[in-house]
Amino acid sequence: MTELEQIRRATTDRMLQEGMLVFWQDDADSTLHRGQPWAYTVGRTMYGRPELLVTGLGEALALQVLRELEDQDVHPDFPVTTDVARCAFIIAETGLLHAAFAVFGANYSALQVIWEGEGEQPLHPAGGLIMTDPYPEETE
Repeated sequence: MTELEQIRRATTDRMLQEGMLVFWQDDADSTLHRGQPWAYTVGRTMYGRPELLVTGLGEALALQVLRELEDQDVHPDFPVTTDVARCAFIIAETGLLHAAFAVFGANYSALQVIWEGEGEQPLHPAGGLIMTDPYPEETE
């Protein structure tokens, strides 16, 4: 069994037992994430919903936001209000959602949660909020 197959099996088993999973990462040296913490869900795809991403929040707050949205049908055209803040959604790059890819392959979509609240949300140099930056900054 390959490492990817082991990750797929372990993540799928955990997801089936616990429901939606949340993965949180904080890599201050990451240039792809502008040094910001980020979190994403794995499991909403099982219910025909996009996975969700959030940047710039601490672990507890990220988990709270994503758990509040766990069972909600969300869409880029319809903001929602949670206990934490009003949230809007934009289509997100899925390339670095490793756990979601391990479970679903390329057969999932993702939305980034844009919230009204404290915390920095990384901006792509070309404009627009993004979760995972597939365009590293150019070096001279």
